[in-house]
Amino acid sequence: MERPPGGNKGGNSWIFYLYDLGQNEIEEGEELPEIPDLVMKVNRFPLNDWHSIAIARNNRFEQEIDALFACKGKSFIIDIFHKGVIIDSDSNKYQFYTMEYAEYDLKSYMECKDSLTKNQRLSICIKLAQALESLNSMDYYHRDIKPDNFFLTTKNEWKIGDLGLVAKRNIPNEIDKEQEYIGPKGWTSPEVMNKVLTIEQNTKFDRIIDDKSDIFQLGLVLWYVMQGNAPIGCIMETDFLENDHSLYILIRTMVSYPKGLRPQSFTQIVSRLKEIATNELIA
Repeated sequence: MERPPGGNKGGNSWIFYLYDLGQNEIEEGEELPEIPDLVMKVNRFPLNDWHSIAIARNNRFEQEIDALFACKGKSFIIDIFHKGVIIDSDSNKYQFYTMEYAEYDLKSYMECKDSLTKNQRLSICIKLAQALESLNSMDYYHRDIKPDNFFLTTKNEWKIGDLGLVAKRNIPNEIDKEQEYIGPKGWTSPEVMNKVLTIEQNTKFDRIIDDKSDIFQLGLVLWYVMQGNAPIGCIMETDFLENDHSLYILIRTMVSYPKGLRPQSFTQIVSRLKEIATNELIA
């Protein structure tokens, strides 16, 4: 495998779009089909690189693959098809997997759909919450929730993807390091910052990144969907442009500092969002 310009570098991986052309060949200057058949994600750290960061990234990539296969066929989660190892011209070995193609991520979708109605935005919020409800039902924590990691497929389905920081409920994650920053900068929960800024044996602060942390991050994303910006610091109802008290209260509780004040489950969040959407239609 060479690393051609067609491979988009995304953080710790390269993304390639795959086309099934059958026996046909693309002539010079001829365009590829508009929609790829598959997407291939390649970990950019070789398996034969024994530096600690490469070992950790390969372990996380393998963990991501395992989680995607465990969730295969589950609603609202990006579908995985193949996994394997490819070798480049320098004999470096790279892990890869193939998955379904998505036309948009949430960020790019919101940027080009600035005239969405409130009901359309609420519908998106419900589907995002259902995606995390689905993942949580498989006992996984995503831990990397941000607009870039929700995807709209060609079947017009919103799904969660990019499980590079996924963790399993009640199973110690030995990949995580002491004071490591786990999650997307700008969309993180208080527990993430507690983990970064404190040492485990010397703190009474909550440093456990779990489903309640996912709920916090989703609250930030729901705010973004409803009004197009990310909340920073302590949010206030006067900052919420939708003038919807019930929706504001839901999001406000989701981003509460203490976990105990956040909703108990994603199922509860989905139910509340559906209730708010129904009331909006009646009104």
